[in-house]
Amino acid sequence: MKKVCFALAIILSAFASLTPRHCAGQGIPIFGPEKAVEIHGLSFDAMEPFVSHDGSLLFFNSLNSGGNTNIYYATRQDDTTFVFGGLVEGCYDSTANHLDGVPSADSLGRFYWVSLRNYPAQLDNLHVGSVSGTTVTGIHRVHGNINAGVAGWIIMDACVNTAGYFLAYAGARFDFVNGTCGNLPCESQLGLAIKSNDSTFNKLPAMDYILQNVNNASYLIYAPQLSDDNLRLYFTRLKKNTVNTEICVAVRPVPGAAFDPPVVLVSEPGAVPEAPTFSPGEHAMYYHKKVNGTHQIFMRVKTATTALAGHRPSPFGISPNPVSSVLNCHLPAGKNYTIRVFSMTGRLCMVTEDRQINVASLPEGIYWISAATAEGTISQKFIKADAGN
Repeated sequence: MKKVCFALAIILSAFASLTPRHCAGQGIPIFGPEKAVEIHGLSFDAMEPFVSHDGSLLFFNSLNSGGNTNIYYATRQDDTTFVFGGLVEGCYDSTANHLDGVPSADSLGRFYWVSLRNYPAQLDNLHVGSVSGTTVTGIHRVHGNINAGVAGWIIMDACVNTAGYFLAYAGARFDFVNGTCGNLPCESQLGLAIKSNDSTFNKLPAMDYILQNVNNASYLIYAPQLSDDNLRLYFTRLKKNTVNTEICVAVRPVPGAAFDPPVVLVSEPGAVPEAPTFSPGEHAMYYHKKVNGTHQIFMRVKTATTALAGHRPSPFGISPNPVSSVLNCHLPAGKNYTIRVFSMTGRLCMVTEDRQINVASLPEGIYWISAATAEGTISQKFIKADAGN
């Protein structure tokens, strides 16, 4: 019993430190003026940047229009100055007309990138290996239902979160045979996945709900980047039948909640800004755009955060808390709510419209509960305790 009480005390302490009484929405980050990034010794296009977790290296790929696209690195001198180093060893593909690009890595030394090697004989085109410095070893493909398994569909962009268990990706359909969409995908939407093992990522069960305000059939949406806390999703979008891209951010109040409608951070007609990524701590946002026919990397330093992204209703009451069996949701009468329960990692545990929820089958721990209407989502945390406590 002492062990049980001690464990519950730890959970209660964590709960108190993790959540205030009111669940506030996330603010929109504000970035300063654009600055050009100089890569000494580089004489070709630089696209799809990624900054290493210690901030010392800038990874990027060359022109990604096909033919000879490779991943390179440069060494940091300061925020806007790097020295070109060369190819990232291990993930180079020597075959003709290859494409290797969109580097990303977690803090545990796993390096991800997209490659069209041996496509379409092998349709799973996201690759992963272990990175040490600027060398990647132990390369293999990433499997799971993030892959469409149909010729023409590829993972066009992907980024892993810092901890290594979430993946944001863009699933895109190209007409490689007839070229009806030119060099662009015919459609592209974002997805979110959770890691099953070193070789497998599967879609979050609540993915469509979480991205309902982000994915839009009128746009090609791609080049995602997740913040360390998974509360801000940065990406690029291009309205179909136009040529102007936008770098956007969508925010949410808690893990597992739906992202709010996106806010445009960078838009420059004709320059095609794309592919946001960040230095450690989201200190600076890096991206590429086209200048005088060549793609170059630029950056903006984060300066502040605005007020809330939008009005959020006050959080609702729940009781009892901690709860061992039935959780009561005290919500305004006269409205229909879709109620979802999420783990702290964002895994969807249950969906219901019942305001009395039996949570007895959930393991002990801290959970999020959200109640959604067309007007928005409100969320709270609760503790699932053992029935013997």
